[in-house]
Amino acid sequence: MKYLKEVFQVQFQDIEFDGLRFSAIDEESSFKSIKERNAYLDNLLKEGSEFSSMRYKNIFKEFQKAEIHVKLSLSFLFRIISFSLLTLALIASIASASVIGFALMGMAIGTLILHTYNKRRAKDLYIGFLSGPEIIDYMFEKIQNSCETK
Repeated sequence: MKYLKEVFQVQFQDIEFDGLRFSAIDEESSFKSIKERNAYLDNLLKEGSEFSSMRYKNIFKEFQKAEIHVKLSLSFLFRIISFSLLTLALIASIASASVIGFALMGMAIGTLILHTYNKRRAKDLYIGFLSGPEIIDYMFEKIQNSCETK
């Protein structure tokens, strides 16, 4: 499900996303679970035809985009939480509640680390998004060669 679809827009490298997304599988997807998607991809791999290769690439790209969108949404959410906690920590420090301020500062640093992790994970997924079709072509080529030699 996407949130703030009309309000929030993100551009990551050459891909644009509308809204925030917190699940790779949604109502618009043709698959209801990741297991169902993986089973379908395995069947396409067993077929080994040219159409299967194209369908495999399309599904791969669709889900890579969804995963990137989820990671960017989580990254944004953790950044907002981090800055909110940092503001509360500064207010608590000024108000002489230093123990609470240090606790909030620790939580702010933790959420900032989660923001950085999700941002890096989105970059890794983008690299996979770019290199995935060539790897899929190679897999199907190997399958077709093994079927021809039998």
